[in-house]
Amino acid sequence: MTFTPKKIYLLVATLVGLFGSLIAAGALAHSVLEFVLLTDEEFLATEQRRVDQCEQPMWKNETHVSRSDEEIQDCVARASERLAISRRAEFKEDLAANAVALVLLLILLGTHGPAFRKITRDEK
Repeated sequence: MTFTPKKIYLLVATLVGLFGSLIAAGALAHSVLEFVLLTDEEFLATEQRRVDQCEQPMWKNETHVSRSDEEIQDCVARASERLAISRRAEFKEDLAANAVALVLLLILLGTHGPAFRKITRDEK
């Protein structure tokens, strides 16, 4: 088998399409599984430091002012809601990015793979 520039190009494009689509499919599956398996409560537990900030005193006029229990509960509720919304938005961003990457790499594989197979088969 002789290697011409066209064969090398098709081989590299096919391999990039193959391995890239496998990686993109794995990343897509990971994003979906992580979102499905990890509950909002579990996610909040991993982001506890953001919720813990609600218990810290506030700065007003360059002095520390302690928060009341009602203010802490309100802050925790708002922080939890923002984190849940942020989680859903991040999931959608990851889903879109991985889906686009997967489609583009599958197009690359689908257009270059058959051409590479045809050239190598014709040579035999």
